[in-house]
Amino acid sequence: MIVAFAFVLVVSLLDCTHLSALADSIERKSLLQTLRGRVSGDNFAYYPITPKFDVTIVVDTLTGDADLYIAEDDRKPHYRDLSYNMSSATYGREVVVVEVGSLKTPIVIGVLGHVVYSETSYQLSVLAGLLTVDEVNEVLGSAENVVASSHGNEESTGSSSFVETLIVILKFIFEVLL
Repeated sequence: MIVAFAFVLVVSLLDCTHLSALADSIERKSLLQTLRGRVSGDNFAYYPITPKFDVTIVVDTLTGDADLYIAEDDRKPHYRDLSYNMSSATYGREVVVVEVGSLKTPIVIGVLGHVVYSETSYQLSVLAGLLTVDEVNEVLGSAENVVASSHGNEESTGSSSFVETLIVILKFIFEVLL
């Protein structure tokens, strides 16, 4: 529940045009949101966002095999009809960088559970800036560490993400007021 609220809060922040100054106050490499989800084989989970600045989208597979697809203009991405603009479909950590203005917004993040597995669990993270794989590892830790930590309490990830989101909001408020 906390994870869903925090994700909606960040998506709402990314959608607010009157908060365009937020892009200037968020530091590059900031973790904007992370959540965990499950999807059955050969199905997608979708997450629409409207980024107002460059973002790096990361999916770490916890069990099974999750692939990442991105589509523009509020279209749901799918691999069968090639209705996606960007993708990462390897075994392990999936990373896609989205430069602001490169796609028509809102964009839709699609996480696919590979058909070979009956169910796939994953961690989806959105980071500020166009990051290299090394920078992603610096912020999130290695993919192996993410998988190892997934065996712990899933609520702790949601709580820390919520706190990180609040910190970003407070930084923005203080910068605007000062």
